[in-house]
Amino acid sequence: MDIDKTYCTLKKRQCVAINAIFVLPFGSSIPLCAITLAVFASANTTCRSYLRSSLIKLHSEGRLSMDTELMREFIFLAEKRNSLKTARHFHISTSTLSRHMAKIEGELGISLFKNPRTYVLSPEGKSAVDHFGNMLVEFDRLTDSLSHSTPQTLRVAYALEDRAVAQAVLRGRQLFLRSNSRAQINIVIPQERGVMESLEIGDADAAILYLPDNIDEKLFSWRLLLTEPLCAAVPRGSLDSPNEVIPLEALNGFTFFYATKPGYQDYTRYIQQLIEKSGALISSKGIAADNIDDLYSQDAPNRVWFFTESSFSVENRPLFQQAYDSSDLYVIADANADRYLVYRKDAENYLLDSFASCMSQH
Repeated sequence: MDIDKTYCTLKKRQCVAINAIFVLPFGSSIPLCAITLAVFASANTTCRSYLRSSLIKLHSEGRLSMDTELMREFIFLAEKRNSLKTARHFHISTSTLSRHMAKIEGELGISLFKNPRTYVLSPEGKSAVDHFGNMLVEFDRLTDSLSHSTPQTLRVAYALEDRAVAQAVLRGRQLFLRSNSRAQINIVIPQERGVMESLEIGDADAAILYLPDNIDEKLFSWRLLLTEPLCAAVPRGSLDSPNEVIPLEALNGFTFFYATKPGYQDYTRYIQQLIEKSGALISSKGIAADNIDDLYSQDAPNRVWFFTESSFSVENRPLFQQAYDSSDLYVIADANADRYLVYRKDAENYLLDSFASCMSQH
């Protein structure tokens, strides 16, 4: 493979090459040849801009460290022509250094040295030194600018007192920040409007909520994050059913008590949509409650409260203790309490995609 000839050829199709390189699902690092081809294309202004944005993404994900280190080892070895000095400089063994040089040669399809024992460069090796050097200058300039740049921020909204979501966000955020050190996750808990409304007006970049029936598929995308059953709590002894799993129709004649505070409206609308779709004869009653305790202070013989299953877990029990003590709990057979990560299609970027992937691991 003649690197200089390849460079001339690639100049005719720079953007195509760059696009093909960076959309591939690479693993922990991208191939050396891919980085090298990207450097060849960097003479063009448009492609250089694309390269820079791609390098920013890959650097934030920790996917360039190994490849750039191999380039540095090769350049150092080419200058010193001494494997022992090179290995000591990079704190590796000489056998590891040999494997690294073989990796470069294998991915580029060339021989770097005329004589592997004396480390005299081949013509292709000399070209590789030049091109790798140019790439590392650009890469070091990039990482230096990133270290002084303003951290990127992702705003994530979810509902008041949704403990399961709060715990999942905390775990996902910790995982996300490990690989995105220059990013921040800001939590948005709407008080005077719903979660979906906060997303629609731009107060949040993403929202975690029950998926509305009327969501605009042209504007929004979503991913399933949490899957759990929907439960109903009715006064003890008020429902004569031997089953722990019941359809919504089994609650005919009951009244759904809900808090009218705007921060709870996504949950309320979701339950009302389920009731309407099922055809169950369940009425609704709004309670002027600022929190869960206020809601539970209003009781009646025919009331029903709807919960996610995790609401009655031991770790969440203190918040729901009053409801737990006064109620029989049933799982709803034909409904669920799944929550989704929802975001605007025109706002999707690698930062949001990375956070979604971290959340999905829980």
